[in-house]
Amino acid sequence: MRYTLRNREKLIEAFGEDYYNVLENSIDWAVIANRHHKTEFEQLESDKENYKMIQVKEINGDRIFEFYVVSVTFDCWILGYKGESKL
Repeated sequence: MRYTLRNREKLIEAFGEDYYNVLENSIDWAVIANRHHKTEFEQLESDKENYKMIQVKEINGDRIFEFYVVSVTFDCWILGYKGESKL
């Protein structure tokens, strides 16, 4: 499975490059975990805005990142950042 995170420049401008790198690293870890254990990305749920969503645990922290699944083409997911919450 591959993914792309929408609005890279806007996310970096709003939150900083370090935060963006944490987002990407956390998604990367979830993708690897999904390949081996079928976990994170299988847990989709409907949201009020009629998009599917995924929640990804921060790689080395106590936050949960939420992403809209904007579209899925073959094995490539296009994700939009929604926000974060604490564990």
